[in-house]
Amino acid sequence: MAKTYKDYKKILKDKLTALVDNDTPTPHTLFAAVYDYEETQPSGFPCAYVIADSGSGSILDTARNEREWQFRIILRQEISKVGKTPEEAEDILTDMVDYVINAFDTDPQLYDSGGLAQCMYCKVVPVEFNFNLSETAQVFAILQVSIVHLVNNF
Repeated sequence: MAKTYKDYKKILKDKLTALVDNDTPTPHTLFAAVYDYEETQPSGFPCAYVIADSGSGSILDTARNEREWQFRIILRQEISKVGKTPEEAEDILTDMVDYVINAFDTDPQLYDSGGLAQCMYCKVVPVEFNFNLSETAQVFAILQVSIVHLVNNF
């Protein structure tokens, strides 16, 4: 069972990559790209980044620790004169956030393809919306995801 930042980062990235927008006439993957690092020139929008953030844990008993791995999931949508207006970009971003939250709400134990739970539970904690002006104007959201699992001490 996965118990490292590297393993959980891959699980989160795979989960985001597999998300499909079924609310359009032609269903398509939700993100143009999902990165496990902060790419400065993404290949398309909307895009997502999975970044290891922090962690914590506690000793439950002499045989087990409860461990918490925390990640930031950053969702970005470009705003441009030839692309999306600020209102369109905000709508896309809000939809992306809702899709991601729903994905974790409906699979809180991050089941793998064999039906095995990869953690006790996974939760999206706070969500922050914002915009920035870098090379392009973008709206973005940062979701804090915590993955909690028991780890044997032996």
